[in-house]
Amino acid sequence: MEMMYKDVTGPVFAESIELEESTLIIKELPFPGHTPITCVGQRKTSDMLSYRSKGVDLIVKGLPRAYLTVEPRSCVLPGETVTFKCDIKSDSGWTYKWYKDWSPNLVFESKEDTFIITAAESDKGLYWCQGERQNRPISSDTSRYVRLDVEVKPKLTQNKDYRLLKGESVTLICELGVSGLVFYWYKDTQASAPVAQTDVSSYSIGPLQLSHGGQYWCRAQRNQTVYHTQYSNGIWVNVTGGNMILEAPVHPLSEGDPLTLRCIHRNRPLSIRGDIYKDGLPLNQMVDGEMTIHSVMKDHEGRYHGQQQQDTNRSSNQGQTQPTDTNQDPSEYAPLQRGTSHVYETIIRP
Repeated sequence: MEMMYKDVTGPVFAESIELEESTLIIKELPFPGHTPITCVGQRKTSDMLSYRSKGVDLIVKGLPRAYLTVEPRSCVLPGETVTFKCDIKSDSGWTYKWYKDWSPNLVFESKEDTFIITAAESDKGLYWCQGERQNRPISSDTSRYVRLDVEVKPKLTQNKDYRLLKGESVTLICELGVSGLVFYWYKDTQASAPVAQTDVSSYSIGPLQLSHGGQYWCRAQRNQTVYHTQYSNGIWVNVTGGNMILEAPVHPLSEGDPLTLRCIHRNRPLSIRGDIYKDGLPLNQMVDGEMTIHSVMKDHEGRYHGQQQQDTNRSSNQGQTQPTDTNQDPSEYAPLQRGTSHVYETIIRP
């Protein structure tokens, strides 16, 4: 009896399927769930149909779930130990595989469900895991992504963006996304002993004296351990007790950029101008208290400050280079220093 099988139905199919053979092969299984399937036969030479068969249940199970966790859950410092665990609740005999970011390249493979690393900056990223084995099911589902943050270098800021006078106060803030740290504060050189140690990420200085002026850095360390960050970026605290102000840009300068410095009186900027000094020596390339460097070069590095003119005979002495009189009232210093191989930073704020 020649038969053709038609009307094979079930929620797995978008519509009925007609087959010449009595075998149905499903090449792509549907989503997990319960699917009943029935069939009806029909002669090829007539419209005669058979009775509909009883339903057959097609039960599709989902892949085992993989759960990835990381300890510690917060940001870590370079050198600290980080443990990843890939937990698959069902079945056994898994080989665990870990991946990073969106790359299919394997990071680590093990018969154990844990993966331990010593954190470095290059380890930052998103991690996920999956299990594989010889028997069905031959793989698990992929886990969700877990982020690992490694804090290498904090960012140092201050709460006041204007010039500071004697008697005022300022707070330095060591920005870092890690808790449970001790913060060390350095002034003028990173090689010196810290000037302060705090259990919080801020350091307040005040009432300010001229001696508080200088460059500051911070560094954080896990309490009672050897794990610490790099030194932060350096920032300058400029303290003045006088009336002369040296105006300079706040943004970094690239080699070849122009730079304009202007020495003015705090309360009478239009009527009183001053002289500009570099590393304690007066500069001659000034016009009315203003000096322009058309193309910044390494030779221009140094510490600049402004000072009120003391006499009217300055023009006759412009060719001389006498050190600054320390009894006079200079402005705060404006450092011009190399930030990278081609970038200079002027720290003074307008």
